[in-house]
Amino acid sequence: MALLADPRCWLVALLAVALGLRLAVAWDDLPRLIRDVTSDDAYYYFQIAKNLAAGAGVSTDGETPTNGFHPLWLLLLTPVFAVTQQASLGLHLGLSLSAVFGTGTVALVYATLRELAVRPAAALAAAAFPAVHPLLVAESVNGLETGLAVFCIAFVVWGFVRLARQPTPPLRDTALLGAGAGLMMLARTDTLFVLPLMAGCFFLRQPGRQRWQTLGALAAAAGVVLLPWVVWNLAAFGTLVQVSSVAIAGPHQAHYLAEHGEGLSVWLSRGGDLTWRAFTGQLPHLYWVPRGFSTLPFFAALAAGAALLVWAPPATERRRTLRQVELLMVPGAGILLALLYHAGIRWWLREWYFAPVALLATLLLGVGLDRLQRGLAGSRGGDRAVVAAYAIYALAGLLWFGPHRSDLWIHPSPHRENQWAAARWIEAYTAPGARIGSFNSGILTYFSDRTVVNLDGVVNADAYRAKRENRLPGYMQAARLDYLVDLNPALLNTRCWTGPEVWCEVVTVVGEPHAALGGGRVSILALDADRIPERGKP
Repeated sequence: MALLADPRCWLVALLAVALGLRLAVAWDDLPRLIRDVTSDDAYYYFQIAKNLAAGAGVSTDGETPTNGFHPLWLLLLTPVFAVTQQASLGLHLGLSLSAVFGTGTVALVYATLRELAVRPAAALAAAAFPAVHPLLVAESVNGLETGLAVFCIAFVVWGFVRLARQPTPPLRDTALLGAGAGLMMLARTDTLFVLPLMAGCFFLRQPGRQRWQTLGALAAAAGVVLLPWVVWNLAAFGTLVQVSSVAIAGPHQAHYLAEHGEGLSVWLSRGGDLTWRAFTGQLPHLYWVPRGFSTLPFFAALAAGAALLVWAPPATERRRTLRQVELLMVPGAGILLALLYHAGIRWWLREWYFAPVALLATLLLGVGLDRLQRGLAGSRGGDRAVVAAYAIYALAGLLWFGPHRSDLWIHPSPHRENQWAAARWIEAYTAPGARIGSFNSGILTYFSDRTVVNLDGVVNADAYRAKRENRLPGYMQAARLDYLVDLNPALLNTRCWTGPEVWCEVVTVVGEPHAALGGGRVSILALDADRIPERGKP
């Protein structure tokens, strides 16, 4: 019984469950991984790591250097492909590595809440949310940098809370936090908002000389970690901006402005609308309210819970809760600013951009549960009330967020199975030296064992410039492409057409039709590159 009362035993059990769920996804059969878990973009990482391990450079096609990735995840993936170049095994091993980071995030949630003096039961109950939530499990093994990035953010939040509670934190620990912040930015560069806010908090809280020493330690440690990435980008590309951040969002934004005007009011209206939808629609529907359900009860419950936490007596508990929230919201504001930047400034959102906000919400949940537990413990029949409350929490959580409810939270993308089928067709029916062009080229590149040139520019700055300068057909000709392969709507961007003379000929259409993405099937076009016109239709 004493062993069962030890929260460390419960934490170990929770981490075992979290790791088991993630590894079960990581080693699931390939069709389900492609359809339900990994995006097309994830395979850019795997292909670049595969090429890097084989000595073919930092490139998806083995020819064109790219900076269209977040570097830390790529560096960690590369040793996987030094062990194996086999596509399916490399995928499973890479996702298993990500599963470890996803599980580590669960441990850091618990550790951070304990640093905030949250009671063990409340910290465990909060950590259980990311441990078992089907979407959070899947996101932590989605093949992208998400699992690693959220882990790094969680480490930085833990380090900040730990140091901010000390009047004069040791410089060694401050430098460790700075190095962690540097790794966090290498894991996802949009986390750069977090470090200045933490530095500002330390600056305001500490006296004269100490504040400058703290800022120096933070900045120096972060700078040392970031310097190689900065130098490489400037030397190889002449910019710090990743091509993946502008290749899709930039043209999308330009197209909207061309239709609606470029005045300040258009900017503010569009950015405000997307921000509102991101925070009040997309975010709650991702993690708390499945699609098809109204979010009004969720927001009503959230408002009521926040009011109780802030205003319910006693005053000492209110002050404790507010202090906990204040500490979390220093790095938390940086997390929210990153999402605001994507929605309000870039006007481009992908589902994994929301994952750090889910981490912040989980930590705030732990604070709320702690406050509730303290209130119930002081009521009549306190211990029984606490046990009953956690039993209700566990039952409701399993009914709504349990692993068996993955159908509520994970929405299949069958068009990705069609892309995989097209990759297999390419490998089976084209010559080994065939050259393929594709806008959505991740799955095709990784599974076809052919040279696939990315055309939307996400991992190809040359193609991005050609597209921006309206000379994509000339770029395709220079790239000596034999085929164009993509989802049907994407091929509209190629300016590849049939007319009195034929430049593209449909060889076959692959995959099963479905409602989205123009039917979701993939067209394979044979291309006579020598006859592509440089500009416009003849």
